[in-house]
Amino acid sequence: TETGSVAILSSGTMVSDVDEGNLPHWQHCGGAVAVKAAREKAFPLELIAKGREILLERGEASKEVDRLRILNAIIGSRDLQAPPPTQHVEFDSLNQALRWRLAQACWEQAYDASKVDTLRLRDLQPPQTMSIADDCAELARAFNDQAKYELSMEFFEKSLEIRLKT
Repeated sequence: TETGSVAILSSGTMVSDVDEGNLPHWQHCGGAVAVKAAREKAFPLELIAKGREILLERGEASKEVDRLRILNAIIGSRDLQAPPPTQHVEFDSLNQALRWRLAQACWEQAYDASKVDTLRLRDLQPPQTMSIADDCAELARAFNDQAKYELSMEFFEKSLEIRLKT
């Protein structure tokens, strides 16, 4: 962050979110999910914009052998030392899932900053390999608990749309 502190994005709440969410001043506004949202607001929106273009297959590691092993593990190769392909359906799937998760994590912050459309968050399609209807419903409940009704309705509608397609 700008202050040099660490901002953590997580898939779901962390133990510390649950602990803090049980405190009386958090219980009326979403509990652990509200704590998670507050924690993630520190994540720089500029990185979310860069994250929309992420390509894991072009990633770097401190050691080349680690990069090879990671990429080969992603595609399910038996030879973790082999040069990985430059394109693979598993890379595409994981890239899409990561972009989706980044967008979901910063949605409230982007909304508060009036940058949802600038960051093209509504354009992102949910990954086909993930069950995200429950994630959308959880976000809808959390935004409702925080009296952010417009956001709540957007995620409630997204949850219903996903459920109807499956």
